[in-house]
Amino acid sequence: MRQKAAPQCHDREQTLLRRARRCARKGEDRKALVALREACMSAGSDARLWALYGAQCWRARKAGEALHAMRQSLWFRERSRDERRARVVRLLIAQIEAGVSGELRAA
Repeated sequence: MRQKAAPQCHDREQTLLRRARRCARKGEDRKALVALREACMSAGSDARLWALYGAQCWRARKAGEALHAMRQSLWFRERSRDERRARVVRLLIAQIEAGVSGELRAA
């Protein structure tokens, strides 16, 4: 019996997400960034992964990439009509554009 491609892709994204979290816990921000970028490229339209990648870019002081990733996340949220989460992403984008120092906060 042939296995579907979608579950394998999902497994790959989850593996990359776990790797990114492990690297971030160890303080290896660059490695976490690479793993999240790869997960985003693999998933394509996963708004959550794009937002996580944007937040990691912000931590790595890559404001341009963070802004791009958050805008991608916003686009996917708006496309799926997830207005509540889209509002949160808009707040995060505003913080990045304002150059807020420290951690991004949705509230």
